[in-house]
Amino acid sequence: MTTPLRALGPAVLLAVVITGGLAGCSGDPDPAASSPAPQPTLSGSTPGTAPLPPAATTPVPPPTAGSTSQTVAPRPVRSKKPVKIDQTAQPEQDVTVTVPELKSVEAKAQGPGEVSGPALEVHVEVQNATDRELDLSGAAVTLTAADDSPGQIMTGPPTALFPASVAAGAKAEGVFVFTVAKDQRDPVRVDVLVDPDHDVVAFRGRAPR
Repeated sequence: MTTPLRALGPAVLLAVVITGGLAGCSGDPDPAASSPAPQPTLSGSTPGTAPLPPAATTPVPPPTAGSTSQTVAPRPVRSKKPVKIDQTAQPEQDVTVTVPELKSVEAKAQGPGEVSGPALEVHVEVQNATDRELDLSGAAVTLTAADDSPGQIMTGPPTALFPASVAAGAKAEGVFVFTVAKDQRDPVRVDVLVDPDHDVVAFRGRAPR
């Protein structure tokens, strides 16, 4: 005999509802519902990081042979045959050199290493008859005594070096003082280099005592 649900009390209905709910939850869980979905990955790279492109390289040519073994032969310094003290020397065309004055003096030491004593005061004149300015920045004058010893150049007065250049058609003079013993003045030799690109001219003769 079946008893209608309406005849049951509220407590009986509550028990039925709870029992049914538990029966619905007592089954095994669905594996598909409980397993997390697989995450996509990038093959060969760290997840979330894109692979870097290969570094660009620029071809470098092999080193070439250096030029340290290549030498430029310096121009040999040549001296022309000496002329007499009172003559004119010519280092190049339209350029002449003379020694207009050579006298005996007593030099006073002014710079380091200088020694006071008998000396020769040598005046050297360069005449530029070319149509261009003549560079005298590299000009040099030396004196050699009779025993082939070099005269010591003095820096004090009246020494006056050549100017840096001499204009076309003009002349320039320098004054140079060298210590020379009085017994070593016959002969003396004065060498003048006007320009490193030209020959050295020389004057040779007896100097005053």
